[in-house]
This record gives sequence, C-alpha cells and structure tokens, in this order.
Amino acid sequence: MFSHQVPCLEQNQGKEGFTLIEVLVSLVITGMVVTVFFQILSAGIRLEFSSAGRTGEIVELRQVFSTLISQDVRADDFQWQGELDGDFWLLRVEEAETLRTNADSETFLNLDSELYRYVFEYTGKDAREWTLVRYVQYEPGFFSEDFKRIHFQ
Repeated sequence: MFSHQVPCLEQNQGKEGFTLIEVLVSLVITGMVVTVFFQILSAGIRLEFSSAGRTGEIVELRQVFSTLISQDVRADDFQWQGELDGDFWLLRVEEAETLRTNADSETFLNLDSELYRYVFEYTGKDAREWTLVRYVQYEPGFFSEDFKRIHFQ
C-alpha cells in the first residue's frame, strides 16, 4: 500500500506573511524614527541660520569697531557713542597696566610703551548686547593727562 501524505493546510497558515500586529508595530517604530530624524534636521537648520546671523552681526561690529579705532580718538570731534541703524553703541578707552615686577625684587620695570584697552559696547534692536575689546599699544605720552582725566574712567 501506498503511504501518501496529504499536506495539512492548517500547519502552513500564519507562516507565509506578517500579522497585522507586526505590521502596525513596525509602522509605529518607523514613524517614530522618521519624526525624530526630522526634528533633529529642523533644529540643525534653525541653529545654522541663527549662527550665520550672529556671525554676520559680529563681522559687522568688528568692522565698525576697527573703523572707530583707526580714527584719532584725541580729535575734538571724535564720536564716542552713537546709533547705527537703530542700534546703540559706546566706545570707552581704559588704561591697562603695563608695569611688571622683577622676579627677584620688588622693583618695577617701566616699559617704553603704554597699553590701552578699547571697549566697544553695542546694544541691538533685539536688546542683545555685545562687548568687543581690543588692546592697543602707544608710545608714552600719546594721551595727555587732560585727555585721560576727561575720557578715561
């Protein structure tokens, strides 16, 4: 006699594809990954535009600051503060310490130059404040004592 087995259909059911639950779970996981990816991408783009704007502001401020420093601050008509496109700025000059002590003794060594700190304070329309500082070295006596008394803090 022949022994012939007929495949049972009940054994093969459910093994040929994914169940509805598995498909839904994979869609939810994929959706969460895509959402997180686009949020990170969006935040990165916003950060890039923000930093590009700030970099542009700093470049512009440095140009204004360099223009002010290139002028002779001792001139009577020098502008110490002003407005630029609705933004306010102020320039201060401060004397920086240039005396150094000798390591072996308490005597001071006088240098053949004087060091000054230029402080540029800028307040934008958005109330953001910037402070730029630059040190400039001059020969002794560049600023008169009267000038220092009036303009230095």
